[in-house]
Amino acid sequence: MRFSGWIASFIDGRRLSWLYVCYAMPIGLFLILATPPFQTPDSVVHFFRAIQVSEGHLLSERAGNTSGGAIDESVVGFADIFHPMAAHPTVKYDPVMEARTVGRKWGGEKRLVGFPSSAIYPAYAYLPQAVTIAFARKVGISAPGTYRLVCVVDLLVSMALTVAALLLSRRTALWIFAIALLPSTLMLYSSVSQDALLLPACILLIAALDRAIFDGEPIGKARLFGAALVAVACITARPPYVGLLLLGFSPALLWESAKGHYGFGRRTVWLITAVAASALVIVACSLSAWAPVTPPRSEAGQIAWVLHHPLEIPRVAWATLQHNGVFYYESMVGILGWLDTPMHRDYYRVAALMGVALAVATALERRGAAPTVRGVDRVVIALALLASVALIFAALYVSWTPVGQRIVDGVQGRYFLPLLPLLALLLPERTGTRTQPRALEALKTICCAIVLIFPIYTFTETIQALLHRFYM
Repeated sequence: MRFSGWIASFIDGRRLSWLYVCYAMPIGLFLILATPPFQTPDSVVHFFRAIQVSEGHLLSERAGNTSGGAIDESVVGFADIFHPMAAHPTVKYDPVMEARTVGRKWGGEKRLVGFPSSAIYPAYAYLPQAVTIAFARKVGISAPGTYRLVCVVDLLVSMALTVAALLLSRRTALWIFAIALLPSTLMLYSSVSQDALLLPACILLIAALDRAIFDGEPIGKARLFGAALVAVACITARPPYVGLLLLGFSPALLWESAKGHYGFGRRTVWLITAVAASALVIVACSLSAWAPVTPPRSEAGQIAWVLHHPLEIPRVAWATLQHNGVFYYESMVGILGWLDTPMHRDYYRVAALMGVALAVATALERRGAAPTVRGVDRVVIALALLASVALIFAALYVSWTPVGQRIVDGVQGRYFLPLLPLLALLLPERTGTRTQPRALEALKTICCAIVLIFPIYTFTETIQALLHRFYM
């Protein structure tokens, strides 16, 4: 019982946040030091977009048949050094490559460079990186040093937002802890990417939802406006997350202005306003930077194909899951680098067991006499989750998949990470005042302990994976 009480004391936002920092800081710093520059997903184009924003260019521009902007020639050359490593596991980081980065200072001539995959994103998604780059250039830090500094700042900002989410959360606390310490999450947190801000912001939004449901206090206009701003920021950076706005229809969320009533009209107005604001930002950012997809892909052609073959949608969905299901799981847990640095096969099996332990620990956690999440609330949460997942596949089917192809291209497991804490709110709750049987209490303690110590295993496996991929 003494051990049970000790473990239970960690399932608290404050202590869990401290434990999270103790894990995330060393693993994140190791990822920054051990991962060669530009060896995380789309880090090159994100770095270029951050540079553009740091120079005051909030919108990108056309660059021939694509979109991007003028980037310092020295920085472009710095990125080109590491291009041969991406998705080529046989190419290692060696002293010759390191020597070529020396002397890469800012201030060279500008070159028009295309980076269409990041050019369309709003400038505020790159605010931490842009401020860091502007500071580094002002004090004379080299381009390679600036890149590493941006990674450190991204890690600190991401961790701060995650700690805030842990302090806010109630039922989702252990889930946020576990998700934020997966290799894929830590890789994004410690890299140059808009996900360093988007991912923890989305988790923070779900934590605020959890807190509002748990406390049962009416939500005032100030908190509602703040939540709407975070939601718009997440949606404009990744439009499929618009499905999360459906969470506003959960009856467990009490609206102060509704005065005890459900307030369907008010909820609908807020939802439409958030959608409209997101659409305006997306259109504004895309007008000068959108680059059309190239054959055999065609957005108009794919939409027309779907409209003419609506019965193919379930078949496409099933074929995609059959073909890529394992990849979605593994890339969600952690395939580092440019999806060319997998963890050991056993790690994914142990991670699955940790996920089961996480679900069991959450389901066995006892609440008060009345449940905080009722059946109708679970339906709304499930719809928001399914809508966001479906829109991720739909967006990439239209924009990234050849016309008529039966398998969706471009979907990666990391896109689902911000949505995972919602699963905690879908699990059944143990309510009542009777003492829980000792067997169930022991099972909950064991499951919690597994979740709390799993990051140690993550750290050891991450070290081996990175060393083997880039240095051995």
